[in-house]
Amino acid sequence: MPRHLTNETGLKALRDIVIERYGEDRTLALDILLSLAIDSDEVIRGSSIRLVADKLFADMRGTVPSKIQEFAVESLKAGIATANEEGCPVAELERRSWLFTALCAQKHELLHDMAKCYVTANEVGQNVLLKLGKQLGGQLGTDSNPAIDLIRGKSEEEGTKAAGPDGVEELALTVLNGIIKKYGRPSDAVVDAAYARFRMSGDARFLEAVLSGLSRKVLLAVLGDLVNLSYSSAKARRLRKVREMNVRAV
Repeated sequence: MPRHLTNETGLKALRDIVIERYGEDRTLALDILLSLAIDSDEVIRGSSIRLVADKLFADMRGTVPSKIQEFAVESLKAGIATANEEGCPVAELERRSWLFTALCAQKHELLHDMAKCYVTANEVGQNVLLKLGKQLGGQLGTDSNPAIDLIRGKSEEEGTKAAGPDGVEELALTVLNGIIKKYGRPSDAVVDAAYARFRMSGDARFLEAVLSGLSRKVLLAVLGDLVNLSYSSAKARRLRKVREMNVRAV
């Protein structure tokens, strides 16, 4: 890649071509910007992502935002597939994910694509997606319907008789905790979604996350589950402490 295209002036020139021209010129300029948005150089990648996500994706209409979204989703899927089949360094998978994260912060419906990738990913891929989910939680807001749907999980109203988990519990919990950390007291919609997820999966961590928003009636009904969660968490902490002591002793 010619270096003059990767400095601030070059990136802005590419942006202007995408905005002002049509046909092959626009296609070529956009393709260059998208390739730079997953570049191995962190500075180049960051500048390109901000330009692509905050200017082109956010402000333009028509085929350009659609192509940007398609590229970001396919880059994430390709990174997950590579990690599953051949093994993939975390840094490599992350660089393929940041553009997607930037778009998802604007278009929350992309959480659905993240959830589908999470289900198919191996442990390395899932950990990367959890990191992205934690970051996104603080950007989604307490009234984001896609985030609320992710937290709630499958439901009979959607035509799916889900009697248990749907495979994205950890991702949903991470996004939920990110929302609570950023905004404090949860909205009623977030509380209802977390309670629905608890009833579906039995995972009391969803109740713990929205504890301040639970009604007195619900709180009394689930008190036993919260006590068991507290006991299990304390036991897990003790076990970790014992393991650490044993490691130091060796």
